[in-house]
Amino acid sequence: MSSWWTNVQRSWNEQMGAMHKDIDEKRAAHDVKTAQRHADSAEEDAAIAIELAYGAVVEAEYAVLDAALARVQADEMAAAE
Repeated sequence: MSSWWTNVQRSWNEQMGAMHKDIDEKRAAHDVKTAQRHADSAEEDAAIAIELAYGAVVEAEYAVLDAALARVQADEMAAAE
C-alpha cells in the first residue's frame, strides 16, 4: 500500500508540475503579447506626435513669413509718410 501511495503522489506531483509549466508558458506568452501591443501603441503615439510637431513647425514658419511681410509693409508705409 505504501508504494502504491508513493506512486500516486509522484504521479500527482508530475501532473501538477506539468500543469504549472503550461500555465507559466501561457503567462509568458501573454506577457510578450501585452508588451508587443504596448510597443505598437507607443510607436503609433510617437508617429502622431511627430506629425503634430511637424505641423506646428510649418505653422510657425508661416507665422514668421507673415510677420516679416507685415514688417516690410509697415516700414514701407512709414517711409511713405
